[in-house]
Amino acid sequence: MRRDIDAELERFDQVKQGTHPNRLGGVALAGTPRAVLEYMDEYLATGANYFVCSFQWGDISHADAMRSIELFVAEVMPRYASAAPPACV
Repeated sequence: MRRDIDAELERFDQVKQGTHPNRLGGVALAGTPRAVLEYMDEYLATGANYFVCSFQWGDISHADAMRSIELFVAEVMPRYASAAPPACV
Protein backbone atom coordinates (compact mmCIF):
# COMPACT_ATOMS: atom_id res chain seq x y z
CA MET A 1 0.00 0.00 0.00
CA ARG A 2 1.37 3.40 -0.99
CA ARG A 3 1.63 5.94 1.83
CA ASP A 4 2.88 9.02 0.00
CA ILE A 5 0.92 12.28 -0.15
CA ASP A 6 -0.44 11.53 -3.63
CA ALA A 7 -1.83 8.21 -2.37
CA GLU A 8 -3.50 9.98 0.53
CA LEU A 9 -5.06 12.55 -1.78
CA GLU A 10 -6.37 9.76 -4.01
CA ARG A 11 -7.82 7.99 -0.97
CA PHE A 12 -9.43 11.25 0.18
CA ASP A 13 -11.07 11.68 -3.23
CA GLN A 14 -12.41 8.12 -3.13
CA VAL A 15 -13.87 8.58 0.34
CA LYS A 16 -15.33 11.96 -0.60
CA GLN A 17 -17.20 10.38 -3.50
CA GLY A 18 -18.47 7.49 -1.37
CA THR A 19 -21.92 7.10 0.06
CA HIS A 20 -21.04 5.97 3.58
CA PRO A 21 -23.71 7.52 5.87
CA ASN A 22 -21.26 8.37 8.66
CA ARG A 23 -18.50 9.96 6.58
CA LEU A 24 -19.31 13.51 5.64
CA GLY A 25 -17.51 14.82 2.58
CA GLY A 26 -14.42 12.74 3.23
CA VAL A 27 -13.25 15.01 6.04
CA ALA A 28 -15.69 14.48 8.90
CA LEU A 29 -17.06 11.48 10.73
CA ALA A 30 -20.27 11.25 12.72
CA GLY A 31 -22.13 8.33 14.19
CA THR A 32 -22.26 5.69 16.86
CA PRO A 33 -19.17 4.42 18.67
CA ARG A 34 -19.43 1.29 16.48
CA ALA A 35 -19.28 3.40 13.29
CA VAL A 36 -16.27 5.29 14.67
CA LEU A 37 -14.53 2.01 15.55
CA GLU A 38 -15.11 0.76 12.01
CA TYR A 39 -13.55 3.92 10.60
CA MET A 40 -10.64 3.89 13.05
CA ASP A 41 -9.75 0.30 12.13
CA GLU A 42 -9.65 1.28 8.45
CA TYR A 43 -7.72 4.45 9.24
CA LEU A 44 -5.05 2.70 11.31
CA ALA A 45 -4.64 0.05 8.61
CA THR A 46 -3.24 2.83 6.38
CA GLY A 47 -0.26 3.19 8.73
CA ALA A 48 -1.48 6.44 10.28
CA ASN A 49 0.07 7.23 13.64
CA TYR A 50 -2.13 10.09 14.83
CA PHE A 51 -5.78 11.12 14.75
CA VAL A 52 -7.21 14.59 15.41
CA CYS A 53 -10.67 14.96 16.92
CA SER A 54 -13.03 17.90 17.22
CA PHE A 55 -16.20 17.24 19.16
CA GLN A 56 -17.78 20.70 19.30
CA TRP A 57 -18.39 22.68 16.12
CA GLY A 58 -21.29 24.38 14.42
CA ASP A 59 -24.37 24.49 16.62
CA ILE A 60 -23.54 21.40 18.71
CA SER A 61 -24.24 22.17 22.34
CA HIS A 62 -21.58 21.82 25.01
CA ALA A 63 -23.59 19.03 26.64
CA ASP A 64 -23.79 17.09 23.35
CA ALA A 65 -20.07 17.58 22.73
CA MET A 66 -19.27 16.31 26.23
CA ARG A 67 -21.49 13.25 25.67
CA SER A 68 -19.59 12.53 22.43
CA ILE A 69 -16.27 12.82 24.27
CA GLU A 70 -17.51 10.48 27.01
CA LEU A 71 -18.62 7.89 24.44
CA PHE A 72 -15.30 8.18 22.58
CA VAL A 73 -13.31 7.70 25.80
CA ALA A 74 -15.45 4.83 27.07
CA GLU A 75 -16.18 2.90 23.88
CA VAL A 76 -13.56 3.79 21.27
CA MET A 77 -10.24 4.60 22.97
CA PRO A 78 -9.95 1.35 24.99
CA ARG A 79 -9.59 -0.71 21.79
CA TYR A 80 -6.47 1.26 20.85
CA ALA A 81 -4.91 1.77 24.29
CA SER A 82 -2.44 -1.09 23.83
CA ALA A 83 -1.37 0.35 20.46
CA ALA A 84 -0.19 3.58 22.09
CA PRO A 85 3.57 4.04 22.29
CA PRO A 86 5.07 4.34 25.77
CA ALA A 87 5.17 7.86 27.15
CA CYS A 88 8.47 9.74 26.91
CA VAL A 89 9.95 10.82 30.21
